[in-house]
Amino acid sequence: MGCGFATSRAAAKLNRGVPWDKAGDKPGSAGNGPATRAAPLGLLFCDYTPSPLLESGQHSEEEKETEGECEQGTGKEKEKERKKRRKAKGEQREEGEEAERAKRLMKAATEQAFITHQDRRCAAGAIAMAGMVYICLQCHPIDPDDAIERIALWIHADNPEFAKTFRKLKKWRKMKPVKAGKALRKELASMISPPPFLFLY
Repeated sequence: MGCGFATSRAAAKLNRGVPWDKAGDKPGSAGNGPATRAAPLGLLFCDYTPSPLLESGQHSEEEKETEGECEQGTGKEKEKERKKRRKAKGEQREEGEEAERAKRLMKAATEQAFITHQDRRCAAGAIAMAGMVYICLQCHPIDPDDAIERIALWIHADNPEFAKTFRKLKKWRKMKPVKAGKALRKELASMISPPPFLFLY
């Protein structure tokens, strides 16, 4: 294992004093480097602030009341109600401060990609990888299909074709691994400019 050719070339240019925004390979070179090194950005921008109640395993009065209201229902009904409340809380977090963090995350992922690869497909891959780490580290429960859709919206500006393919992960994730792998390969073969970093998912 080691850095790729584009990263090696960029590193050599940076060592010679070439500015960071001019050191990367020109569009057409679209390797996996920017995506494979983007995951730590999800950690950097994640607001992981679990409440003392969550850490201690206790429940707030609001949660106790809601759980008490559906105590007479079945286990599935109670779980459905909990998911509904958690989703509502998650949607509220999309506004304001969290939305600003997401924008900063996308900007950082794009800029770190540009250092070695100026192709916009690489920026899309970096955003997808950093973004998924960011989403998975949020305190509220995660709906896989919602997470996929959110990432697709983020990468659409850089690569609409990739965003369209990325949404198909909603279907592929429910398949058996071998069948999903075949579907992915078939999809990439049909794309005009397939992003190889999609295999990282």
